[in-house]
Amino acid sequence: DAAGNGYRAIELPPFAGDLDGAATAVNERGEVVGISGICDAAVGGGTAEHMILWDHGVVARNLPTLGGAFWNTPMDINNRGNIVGFSDLPGDGPTLAQANFHAFFWSDRPYTCNGAVVTGTCDLGTLAGDSVSEALGVNDRDQVVGVSFPSGHAFIWEDGHMTDLNSMLAPGTTLVLTDAQDINDRGEITGQAADPSTNTTVAFDAIPLY
Repeated sequence: DAAGNGYRAIELPPFAGDLDGAATAVNERGEVVGISGICDAAVGGGTAEHMILWDHGVVARNLPTLGGAFWNTPMDINNRGNIVGFSDLPGDGPTLAQANFHAFFWSDRPYTCNGAVVTGTCDLGTLAGDSVSEALGVNDRDQVVGVSFPSGHAFIWEDGHMTDLNSMLAPGTTLVLTDAQDINDRGEITGQAADPSTNTTVAFDAIPLY
């Protein structure tokens, strides 16, 4: 740690009956989220069967998926305990070609999603014309960012609705925002963008103009 005293690592058990697990995010309260199954990586995959919330080293919840058997991956948890990620829909398969995951938001408190007040796991959908999406970051204001495919456009989800971040850029911006990875409590967003003038991929920092 900052004082030079080192760290104590503890094992986070997989869900009952699973062989492996991988943690993906932690909040200031020590709550950890991740995947459980027969995991070959920490993110997604055909072996990501269960979405787990650990509380101080103990499995606290097996989060409800969107109905699919695979690619069920929580990616971030805020300090309110709300969780975002991506999860397969029914009719999926273990390979990437068979994946049909959508971004999700989970909370045990009522919130608005797609015009309805819900609790639990909600399908955030995709940008218009797309088929899959991933939620990658969430702040303590419950603003969610991620990416939608095949357009490869970054999105923000807030007040129950998903919006293409590229539609919100100030005039004169030439970058195409392709992947929003994280958002802080000021609404500042980071991720990847394409620069058409140089045909390169660059990092971006999007700062709200309010």
